[in-house]
Amino acid sequence: MTHESLAERVLWKKLQGKALDGYRFLRHQTIGKICCTFYCPKARLIVDLQQKESQQQAIQLQHLTVLQFTNLDVYRNRDNVLNAIKLALRARSSSVPYTDRTDTRNIPKTSSHLFDSFA
Repeated sequence: MTHESLAERVLWKKLQGKALDGYRFLRHQTIGKICCTFYCPKARLIVDLQQKESQQQAIQLQHLTVLQFTNLDVYRNRDNVLNAIKLALRARSSSVPYTDRTDTRNIPKTSSHLFDSFA
């Protein structure tokens, strides 16, 4: 079982059940050998609070967008974190073909973007 931080629980309440602009997020989704904090299949967007920089290259090779935040970002700047996620969702969903599969291995590859930790 994955250790869950308070920041993760707080952010999940804002993402679960298509609460953020109608986008569906999965929690603790495994993509290949990488476990992501949150994943939106429609936008191929990963929201990660675990700061696993060693996994960045593997994620980029799968042509996914990655947003990384610290727990402190979520505590102090929750609205800015949510706005950054919304902007990334809109940018990605306009250019990414959608598949309704939750098995991310079968999602077509598209160009990737990497977002640094929100300050």
